[in-house]
Amino acid sequence: MGGQGALVVKDQQELLQTVQRCLLEPEFAGRIAQNGREVIRKNQGATAKTVEQIGRLLKTP
Repeated sequence: MGGQGALVVKDQQELLQTVQRCLLEPEFAGRIAQNGREVIRKNQGATAKTVEQIGRLLKTP
């Protein structure tokens, strides 16, 4: 886990191993879920803010 709320896997084998680990280790799966929720919470509204900033830039002479 990179601490960013997502897991990155290199290939199918690593994906399989990660899914198996989630099934065998509920604590691991819980940490992944919590990290994901935290990333979503921290980034709520980010798209709207970005669109607003782009709009301001486009209006600038």
